[in-house]
Amino acid sequence: MTLKHLTLPLVAALAVLSLAAQEMGRQYKVGDVQVYALEVSAKTSMGDLTQRSKMTQKVIKVYENGDADIENTTSDVVANFMGQDIPVDDSQLPKSTIRLNKFGGQVNAGNAGAAKSLNVSQYALLSMKGVDEMIVGKEFPINETTAEGTTKGTSKILSLQNGILKVATDVVTTSKSSPEPVRMKTLTTLLAEKMILQKVEGEIVGGLPAQAGLTIDELRFTMTLQK
Repeated sequence: MTLKHLTLPLVAALAVLSLAAQEMGRQYKVGDVQVYALEVSAKTSMGDLTQRSKMTQKVIKVYENGDADIENTTSDVVANFMGQDIPVDDSQLPKSTIRLNKFGGQVNAGNAGAAKSLNVSQYALLSMKGVDEMIVGKEFPINETTAEGTTKGTSKILSLQNGILKVATDVVTTSKSSPEPVRMKTLTTLLAEKMILQKVEGEIVGGLPAQAGLTIDELRFTMTLQK
């Protein structure tokens, strides 16, 4: 059995801190690189599945308004199903490019309809969507519609303590290609001083698409900054 790659790319580049009337945003620089360790654990109709990989994020363009184009590359994919290694060919995995604002919100193509695939990067990018100021305790609505479907929910700034910023996101996406909605919850941790993603932990349940004939009931993922 050959398993398609379960994409878990980057939330990355999240940011904006506005505290005591001081507002800041991430200062992107062309060539900046962050490397993340990614892990996906899934409960399937036939047993547990895990996958580990490396995600590299590189700033390739910075715009006058502070937005940046981010190139994401996945490599070193290792999968295991019920204790047995599964071949995963990551040599042909395409690079993806997204545009983020200084708050870490995605500027280009929307995330609605992400339920049609297991590209969890689309969910991860929602962790700062709608956020336009960093006020602890404030909740920001997410309400997006595209030709593929809808994404609705909230992001909330939980805390800023000892230089660590935490954000909780709870969203539901629907897709024309999936009869059942998908719900995702994440807890995102940021290094506030440099506005860099440190870790994201997430859970996805609902109408997840089958992989290699396996029905997926629940999916959990973590992404941790390596360097």
